[in-house]
Parts: sequence; C-alpha cells; structure tokens
Amino acid sequence: MLTSTKPALHKAGPSSLTLEDLVSDESFVWVVYWYESAGFLEGFGKAVARDRNGELWYKYLDHCSCHGVRTERDDDQFRPWHRMSNQDVTEFFNPIHALSSDEDSLIEHVKKLMTQT
Repeated sequence: MLTSTKPALHKAGPSSLTLEDLVSDESFVWVVYWYESAGFLEGFGKAVARDRNGELWYKYLDHCSCHGVRTERDDDQFRPWHRMSNQDVTEFFNPIHALSSDEDSLIEHVKKLMTQT
C-alpha cells in the first residue's frame, strides 16, 4: 500500500503562505516560495518545486483582493505550474534574472535543497 506524503514547504520571503495556497496534490517532494504581500490588494512572488521524478517546476504568484494569493485552484490558466527546462534552470540560478535582491533567498533555498536530495 502506497502512502502519500505532503511536500515539505519552505518559506524564503517575507509573507507566509500555506501548502494549500500553492499545491492541490501531493506530486511534489518540496516547495520553496518567495512571496510578499503588500496589504489587502497586492502581492507577488515565485515558487519552485521538485517533483518525485527530480524535475523542477516553477510558478509566478500574485494576489487577488477577494481571494488572497492566486493559486492553481483559482484559475489554471492564470498561474499554472511550469516544468523548468535546462535553460530555465540555468537562467533561474543566474542572479541577474532575479526579480529583486530579496529573491536571492529563494535561489539559495532551492540550491540547498538540490544538494540534499
């Protein structure tokens, strides 16, 4: 009998989210996110996840004044998870492509988890 395991959730930014905010199933081993809420009306960030096959996925996060952080459950067309290609991974780990210097913590968390698993 297979038992399901919830992904480990790692916060790398200033605002807290729940696992349910980010994923609707248990296909990931871990999820790292950087999210900043700028009050009731605004929020933004990124999330990176590793699936059970070792592949990396990413999604951009934003905010809805009625529902809070936008998740895949709100609108699959709006903020879905995307598999990272080799080029995506290379660009992601290049600090020039970070949205802000604060996102360096997201990159560092992902690097650390990649060496552990």
